[in-house]
Amino acid sequence: MSTPDLTLTIEAPRLVRRGYPLHVAVTVGNPLPHRTYYSLPEVDRFSLPPPVEFLVTPPGTDVGQVLPAQAYGVGEDRDGMRLAGGEARRMLVDLADLAPVLSRGRHRLEARYMGPLCPVAVPVEFDVEVPDDDEAAAVARLRASNRAGEPSWAAFITDNFREIEADELREIPAAGQSLLAFTLTLHRAVVGPWGTAQLHPAVFRGLGEGPLEAELAALEHELLVAHADPGAAAAASAILGRWPALAWRIAGNDRRDGELAQLRRVYGAQRSFPPAPDRLPYQQAVP
Repeated sequence: MSTPDLTLTIEAPRLVRRGYPLHVAVTVGNPLPHRTYYSLPEVDRFSLPPPVEFLVTPPGTDVGQVLPAQAYGVGEDRDGMRLAGGEARRMLVDLADLAPVLSRGRHRLEARYMGPLCPVAVPVEFDVEVPDDDEAAAVARLRASNRAGEPSWAAFITDNFREIEADELREIPAAGQSLLAFTLTLHRAVVGPWGTAQLHPAVFRGLGEGPLEAELAALEHELLVAHADPGAAAAASAILGRWPALAWRIAGNDRRDGELAQLRRVYGAQRSFPPAPDRLPYQQAVP
């Protein structure tokens, strides 16, 4: 059997609660040692739709729902990610913002990468719980508490420059708040006053499992580097031993340009705006 040109693997959570974030880890790999890709579509959970086509099949049927996906563009000058021979990238996407129709029970998830070769992942499964009406309404209000008022967990992070009040979580049970812990903590880390050098390195620890584990470890490493903590090297070694496809995240952290630093700079407390341009000659006031 010949080696595939590109590979795609996905990891879904074991249990999903409808209306809550639905994080799925996506890994794109280049197994060919002598081939380099220079502009592959990059998966970014804050840029939707992703360049991955997901098919969600609910229980009791063979007919699935195809979620929105970004079509692959052509042209040598298009931006993208570089994958040298033997490299892989693990990235995170939130399927909740792609509006899958979920019902109680076990769902099947399939995926196809919308790159130049369209590799297909081995399907995975996840179970869905359905919250009661009061909980669902409280989660929906929280999800839409962004500037546009639209239901989006991505916008909850990137377009929601405010404190989350305790009464907004009052009708969400402890189990639900546990599922929101990562999203709430990330939001606070992005818009809050403390930068990566002030946040405690363990602030994300234990806030999720399954596909979130790698993300939490990468964020903790970023904070260790920002603190110049001598344990950062050992943390990086442990991460790469378990998730080699996070090498790109470790490299970004070591450059002090990790995920959290970028989010704070682009969307959060450390964002900056370009200076106003100088007046053009024809815009000058007439004496």
